[in-house]
Amino acid sequence: SDKSHSSKSEFTQTEAINHMAALGKVSAVKFEGTRYDLGDPLGFLTSAMQIGLQRSEFKDTLLDEMRRLLELHDNPSGGNSA
Repeated sequence: SDKSHSSKSEFTQTEAINHMAALGKVSAVKFEGTRYDLGDPLGFLTSAMQIGLQRSEFKDTLLDEMRRLLELHDNPSGGNSA
């Protein structure tokens, strides 16, 4: 029996790409720039912040919000020290 994919009835991404490559139907593009792993929670958050900072309609508000969050992180009591 041809074992072209995993024991489950679904193809994995790697198996599907390999199958298409064997048929000569895979193309590639050389990419230069920042790559974010959107399957990783930190990669997803980082990419969202980067996109927000690149857009003029979001940049100033996003920076203000990031500063506010950093202040909360650095001083969780909100600055109300005795």
